[in-house]
Amino acid sequence: MRVPLRLQVFALLLAAFGLTVVGWGSLQTWLSQNRDRRQIEERLERTLGLLRRDRIPLDDGTASRIRDLSGFELVVRDETGDAVAASSPFLSLEATKGDPRTARLDPPSLDATGSPTLDSAERATIAGRRWFRWRTPLDRRRLGGELLSIDLLFPVATWEAARRESLLTAWGVAGLFVPLGFFAAWFFARRLTSPLSRLRERLDRLAEGRYETATGSTRTDEIGDTLRAADALGKRLQEYESQVRRQERLAAIGEMGAGVAHQMRNALTGALLAIDLHRRACKSATPRADEPLDIARRQLAGMEAYLRRFLDRGQSGLRRSERADLRDVLARVRGTLAPTAEHRQIELTSEPGPVPLEVQGDFVELEQMLLNVATNALEAAGDRISARERNGGDAQAPRVELVGASGAEGPRLIVRDNGPDPARPLDASIFEPLVTSKADGAGLGLTVARRIAEDHGATIAVAREQGTTTFTIRFPAPTDDAGS
Repeated sequence: MRVPLRLQVFALLLAAFGLTVVGWGSLQTWLSQNRDRRQIEERLERTLGLLRRDRIPLDDGTASRIRDLSGFELVVRDETGDAVAASSPFLSLEATKGDPRTARLDPPSLDATGSPTLDSAERATIAGRRWFRWRTPLDRRRLGGELLSIDLLFPVATWEAARRESLLTAWGVAGLFVPLGFFAAWFFARRLTSPLSRLRERLDRLAEGRYETATGSTRTDEIGDTLRAADALGKRLQEYESQVRRQERLAAIGEMGAGVAHQMRNALTGALLAIDLHRRACKSATPRADEPLDIARRQLAGMEAYLRRFLDRGQSGLRRSERADLRDVLARVRGTLAPTAEHRQIELTSEPGPVPLEVQGDFVELEQMLLNVATNALEAAGDRISARERNGGDAQAPRVELVGASGAEGPRLIVRDNGPDPARPLDASIFEPLVTSKADGAGLGLTVARRIAEDHGATIAVAREQGTTTFTIRFPAPTDDAGS
């Protein structure tokens, strides 16, 4: 049977409180009764001390006054057991009746120096009432008197009433705390288990795939740590889900792209053959006239090589790794995009830098990576032309810059464009597959660029500052044994 944790904690706290109340009540009862016992015994000892004084008269009047002061009834007897003095008339009458329990002179229960206690008292019934009785000798013969005995009596009913009063007082006070303990136990049980209920709800949301942060706990104990750990788990699962979804989209694209790539490779092979046959049949008198055909053939050849490696990679899982100079990659990409930039009236510049920018990787893939980023920049800069035409002129002409740079952390490729502000924020989502703000875009160019960068140990980031969008591709610094 399932028992909620709140009820379990409540039962434990209530049981602990109940044991505490019982212990406290028992202790208070014991202390009260001991206090009452000590008071009776101290009064008894003082009364005996007073009676043992030699010069105190022993008559009925003195016995009555002692009774009023101490609360003890007393009877003074001679050697024959007859009452000489009594604090109350019924004691004298009881003694004269010849009651064996009162008239007979029993041996004393206390000696002349004994300390009286309730435990040392005898129990006697006199005049229908029960009494504690202490009997002690009193020798007055050196004063011309005789050997007497004194009976001190204390009502048993008075002692039992004091015990009941102490019991009721202690347990009455304890009873006042029972409702308080009940509500306190419920309050603390609820306070301890409420965060656990929130944790269960949080875990239920995680199981349902809802990873948003929902607890917001400010507790500084272990429960607060657990709630914050649940939030951290939710964030981590959300990141993993995003990665899994991206991988699933990439896998679907790769599966579909494999068939497309096979068909495109066949078409590119036929296109290359057609260009070669055309050049043989139509030889130009000037090299300048063959330049467009050279560019077209180079683009088709690069695409054919890329598709071939794409298909081979899916079978073997291997990539070519060689020393590559990023300045050569910049030159090839600029040459490929120059006709497009000229046609669209976009200024395309290249600054490869004075020193080699060597990395370890696949030259064809590196070229494809930079080509995708630069093509994206050309399209963004082309949007400035459309805005320029709509606004009736713009002082700043569209431009794209391809820059190579070196540093202590490794070589970098930088692509800048002065296109208008993008329609979507420039963050990590821009590299997600099938994410694009272009009407005719596929949302794959930057995704492929990031995948190639990651395969080469590089990182790619984007930023927008002062009207310029900058893509920065950072490569790790090459090692001496990279090519071995």
